[in-house]
Amino acid sequence: KNTKTIMSSSTTLLLLLLTTAAAAAAAAAAATTATTAATAAVVGEVVGAAVVGEGGDALCSGNQEDYRGRVFVTKSGIPCQNWKSQEPHTVRHVPDDAADDEDGHNFCRNPDGHSSAWCYTTDASKRWEECDVQCQPRNEAGSGAVDCNVDVCDNGGVCEAGRCHCVRGFAGRLCQVMLGTCAATQSKCLGRSRCVDKKHDAFGEVHECQCPENRSGPRCEASELCEGDNDEDYRGRVQKTKSGLRCQRWDADSPHSHRFSKGDFADLDIAGHNFCRNPDGHTSAWCY
Repeated sequence: KNTKTIMSSSTTLLLLLLTTAAAAAAAAAAATTATTAATAAVVGEVVGAAVVGEGGDALCSGNQEDYRGRVFVTKSGIPCQNWKSQEPHTVRHVPDDAADDEDGHNFCRNPDGHSSAWCYTTDASKRWEECDVQCQPRNEAGSGAVDCNVDVCDNGGVCEAGRCHCVRGFAGRLCQVMLGTCAATQSKCLGRSRCVDKKHDAFGEVHECQCPENRSGPRCEASELCEGDNDEDYRGRVQKTKSGLRCQRWDADSPHSHRFSKGDFADLDIAGHNFCRNPDGHTSAWCY
């Protein structure tokens, strides 16, 4: 009889131990799940945003100049410096969205035409580094709205209702892609530039003009040189201010209303674009 009592007590104790162990395992699993979710959220903020577009536009052009994702670490894992901060590095280039934000941000951007998105780093010994944003290439056949108050359609394209309507022989979001080969189109690149045939993922055979340092534009038609001390004869294609803000088109009244938006100013070359000019005798080229 005593033996049965001892066995019964042992069984109860074993069941109690097993139940306690199972509860502990479940709690540990729940904690692990919560930790994993939190980690995934952080990783998604740092890496995933560039892939799925969480918190920003994951689409971008070839050199990622229009990337608006939320990656804020460099390829080697260094956190990025805020674009509006001057520590630990002096900032020379500020992207549009950081300049427009009162507090700025430290997301990877390409404000200076580099080959890919980058940022100033928080490491005092390394001024800047490229970022591995891995964004999806923008479909140049038409995706990505065009702001007709700011963007300029190249090669005779006309901006209407958030889209550039290209003339025959050109394509792309801003009509910047020149269709066909150099020989087939008898393309004329200007200013001692060179015509080069290329293969485009969306449009097949295309060509482009490779400009010398002092010229710009799809056909290298714009000269970056100017003779006057106040840039009054500047006819280049710079379209950002010194602080990195994008210029408003001269023929647009939004967001700023001004006297140059209406009237014939052909001799001042301020019609149909947002390039820096000096139409009023200022000390240098400027823009709204």
